[in-house]
Amino acid sequence: MMSATPPSMQLWPLLAIFASFVRAQDRETFYEQLWIEPFQDGKLLAQFEFLTVLKDVPRRPDTLSIEDSSQHYIVVPLALGQILREYSVTELHLSLNAGKWNYKTWGVPLVPSVASGAELWAWMGHTHNETTEAIDARWHGLTNALAGLFCASLGSMDARRTITPEVAFRPEGDLPRDYPHSLRYAAMPSENVCTENLTPFVKLLPCKAHAGIASLLNPHRLFDADWHGMSITVRWLENTGIELRLGFDWSFQSLFGRGLHKSCLIASKSKVLVGMGPTSEGSALLPYGHKLLKMSDTRSLAVYDVSHNKEEFQLSQQWVDEKVFSYGPVSPQLPITVRRVLTGAEQTHGGLLLSITNEGNTEFTTAWLETMPWFIQFFLYTLELRVDGQKRGDTLQVTVSFRKAFILYTEHPPDAHRGWDLPAAVITPLCAEADSKTMELTHRYGLGLVDTCGTRLYTSTLLVDLATPDFSMPYNVIIMTSTVVALFFGSIFNLLTRKFVISDSPRSVYRTTIALMKSEQLRVAYLGPQGTYSHQAAAAAFKNAPATFLPCKTISHTFEAVCEDRVEFSCIPLENSLHGSVIETLDLLRVDRPLERAVSITSEFTIGIEHCLIACRGVRIEDITRVLSHEQALGQCHDFLSTHLPNVAQVRTASTASAAEHLLELSAKGDSLARCSAAICSRICVDMHKELELVQNGIQDGEINFTRFIILSKIPLPAQIRLPTLQRALLRCILPPVNKSNVSNPTVTLSSIIRSIPSDIQVLRVDRRPSLCKTPFHDCAFLEVVCQPPLSAGDHGPDTISQLWRDKVATGAKDVNSQVHGGDLPCCRILGAW
Repeated sequence: MMSATPPSMQLWPLLAIFASFVRAQDRETFYEQLWIEPFQDGKLLAQFEFLTVLKDVPRRPDTLSIEDSSQHYIVVPLALGQILREYSVTELHLSLNAGKWNYKTWGVPLVPSVASGAELWAWMGHTHNETTEAIDARWHGLTNALAGLFCASLGSMDARRTITPEVAFRPEGDLPRDYPHSLRYAAMPSENVCTENLTPFVKLLPCKAHAGIASLLNPHRLFDADWHGMSITVRWLENTGIELRLGFDWSFQSLFGRGLHKSCLIASKSKVLVGMGPTSEGSALLPYGHKLLKMSDTRSLAVYDVSHNKEEFQLSQQWVDEKVFSYGPVSPQLPITVRRVLTGAEQTHGGLLLSITNEGNTEFTTAWLETMPWFIQFFLYTLELRVDGQKRGDTLQVTVSFRKAFILYTEHPPDAHRGWDLPAAVITPLCAEADSKTMELTHRYGLGLVDTCGTRLYTSTLLVDLATPDFSMPYNVIIMTSTVVALFFGSIFNLLTRKFVISDSPRSVYRTTIALMKSEQLRVAYLGPQGTYSHQAAAAAFKNAPATFLPCKTISHTFEAVCEDRVEFSCIPLENSLHGSVIETLDLLRVDRPLERAVSITSEFTIGIEHCLIACRGVRIEDITRVLSHEQALGQCHDFLSTHLPNVAQVRTASTASAAEHLLELSAKGDSLARCSAAICSRICVDMHKELELVQNGIQDGEINFTRFIILSKIPLPAQIRLPTLQRALLRCILPPVNKSNVSNPTVTLSSIIRSIPSDIQVLRVDRRPSLCKTPFHDCAFLEVVCQPPLSAGDHGPDTISQLWRDKVATGAKDVNSQVHGGDLPCCRILGAW
């Protein structure tokens, strides 16, 4: 019977490096060998080992701050060597496995790192004064470098997955005694080995996959196996050098999908080893010519030297007299068996059960390493140990409860319903030999037997079920459909129901259309931040049109936004019924601007004002020593502040809403001023900021409080903005300075200007501000006028009435300028007519 149909096989290519500065041909040595052994269940184990020895020592950690010396390698992979020196790594172990190793049937593996997924642990040298944070930073850099080298997700081994075991992972090589070392360990059970990991692994070999034993690495056979894995080991031996060991494990149905065509000439040794145990009785190895080494009474080792192989090498094992295949005895096993399961079916809590059974007659001590991922929390006070008390086959059961984290939906992986992988537990039998280092662990943990015997057992990975949001397809369809409806329904509905009319002013329609073509929505600036009265006025005025609102820090910024064409409209406060005109607005209107920056008032909008006194939660009115708000709000609440808070400091802010935000900043910083400060703003600020609460409502001086806002723009309002035509206008008049020569008989006075206005235009109110001529007592007057009597609609539309009113105002301003200065120096300019 041919044994060339084994369904399981492992490969460990190993590379070891030792270095001291000698001749190049003596500095690096490369070995390769293949170990093949049949299992009792008919499967076959294959271990490919590639070993490179470099005579050198690890890089000292105290030289990391200076530039490293140039490294020149012949056999050793340069990419991996640079990573080891960059992070001062003395010993490194990396494994990537897929499948579950069957200890009961296959016995003890030749390489103990058989845990499913990715496992990485390293001993890194460091100076005596190097902090833990610095070592962790090097570990983070090491994981990312290895992730890039082997195309694996090792960069995810962050602080949430990294631990520092004390007993389970002792150095397999020697550590330099000149400086201390620290261990870091991390596992990712969901990371599996695949073809994208095999390609960079093969590139580290000197002959790649073109010659030698590595030419048998057939990916099609490799990844069809029940279990396969890859491992990389780096260690330093004091009398030899640095050893870098690469390993690959896999299983396949047919041992050779290809033959060994040619040898790798770089390899000093190239061997194929076949384990001959009880399963091999009555079999014959072909071809003949191998050496047979006796290992025990029941086991031997067949050795083939293929270093100088010139013909294709095909290996097979035949059972000539056997007609029906029969299973052989079980492979040698450890005297213990381990079982680990999860208990409980809840999505919030669960339990872990670990069972360790002694299959022999000798007592022994074991170390149990359990990695606690960040998404579960063990309750150590629930840890319970039970022993059945039998002399043989006694079982130790360990149970512990844990809580499952309720994580954000953004932290779930793409396959959230699959669950989260819990890394394999590591069971390490301990023996009685102890040195000074292990005796310290004995004292710390109370163990009588502490030094590891070199064998680690890995349990299977477990799947933890966490509470998962609904990521199903119907949910995604609902979200997508709702988004599409929200984006396009309004525009389509307006398009179908809008009434189109021909305007009497084609020029105005043209300018508005051009502005809307430049932007899909109207852009409106207001005095921010969100929640100010300006914001409320702008939202109410443009509620019938698609508009985007831009908050500005000050009134000046709001004014400049429309002058610089960053928005089409600006909403600015002009006058309050209690506190009078807004000085900053009038100062901006008195400035002459170039034609390309000139704007005009196109309309006005009035809203009711109700001020509130708000503060951080828990602040009482008697605790308040500072009140923040806009100067208009402070003035409108003068009576309340004088009566209830006479001694408080009044702090001016750019707007009422910015005063509320200032309270939030003080509270976030933990500033003591947050406990004695309050703000005057609108009620909407309390609804927007849940950290603030209402202290007093309606604190303005009068029950009737309104503020008038003007709409500034370079273009007329669109048709969908249905604000009423009030037949009002605002004129700016520059008065001549009063000096000694004309103090008794000034040439132009405000009264003379008012008398020059036509009789059908009535002056409603007058504001006065100093002009910008830098001349003492040189005034700038603002006259708000109204048409009296109002123009009758008659047969004309609203646009025609607006145009007639603008023409009337222009005629009146021209009459004023001609009568006052003879038309040479116009003193009256129109700021807007609406």
